Amino acid sequence: METMLKLLHHWGLGPDYSVHGAEMDALTSWVHILMALLFVGWGIFFAFTLFKFRASKNPKANYNGVQSHVSHYIEYAVVVAEIALLLLFSIPLWGARLSSMPPESESTVVRVVAEQFQWNMHYAGKDGIFGKTAPELVNSDNNPVGIDWDNDENAADDFVSTNELVAPLGKPIIVKLSSKDVIHSFGAQFFRVRQDAIPGMNATLWFTPTTLSVDMADQLAKDLPTYVNDLQASSPPVNWLAAKDYPGYVNEGERLTNEILDRMYNNNKETVFAKPRTPAEIACSQLCGLGHFRMRGVINIVTQKEYDAWVKEQAPTE
Repeated sequence: METMLKLLHHWGLGPDYSVHGAEMDALTSWVHILMALLFVGWGIFFAFTLFKFRASKNPKANYNGVQSHVSHYIEYAVVVAEIALLLLFSIPLWGARLSSMPPESESTVVRVVAEQFQWNMHYAGKDGIFGKTAPELVNSDNNPVGIDWDNDENAADDFVSTNELVAPLGKPIIVKLSSKDVIHSFGAQFFRVRQDAIPGMNATLWFTPTTLSVDMADQLAKDLPTYVNDLQASSPPVNWLAAKDYPGYVNEGERLTNEILDRMYNNNKETVFAKPRTPAEIACSQLCGLGHFRMRGVINIVTQKEYDAWVKEQAPTE
């Protein structure tokens, strides 16, 4: 199973930085195993059928058909395997996630309001109580979720972060998800969570991170080296941590540009250990419009001290 998980990581799942991720990966592994067996089995059967019943050996049609019941037994086995996946893995995992929802008092609770094309993170501030919101107060400048700062005392310390969910390590993160325009989908691959955001409906998901973002970046740089000739700087370029590995090419926090990549390649630096500051991305898993490619955010897991300082800096009032 460990070997299968490693293969899955290379097939696109990536590393897991959540408490519950191992169970999700195990379920995904069994689904992949079943699909692989079906693909190989039916492929062999198809090739055998083409060979056995080729026109040169069967010039006349046989209207009696196949008399064997082997195909029926195979179909029954597939149904049994699928039922086993549901009853032994999927439903127990789903039930455990629902029944083990942590109390909000012991968690970091964030309201996430999706819109074309950004993620709005509403934090309750120091008091831990979300203030009232109203549609008429929504504006794109400084209040994308319509917080009633003027008339609700609980909203006085509320604030919004755009496209960045910051949370402390050591606590579960509860995301209260909604959308104010079309269907979006909150997907955080490294934490093995995904949930649709549907207009007019509220959804809740939760996960517990196991690693700081800076440590994620170090691990990803070590496990997933990037070749310069296959790498392009993103547009707009993002900050990378690569200074200690590439002195003279890129400084701490400097943006990795195409010019820097070309210079490194021309000096025989063909492998880049690129470390993003916030490697855990929030990706929209539903096609939500022409700007869908811009629907990206990050999850930044920090220490409790760093989180408290960040909240104090963001909040409009003490």
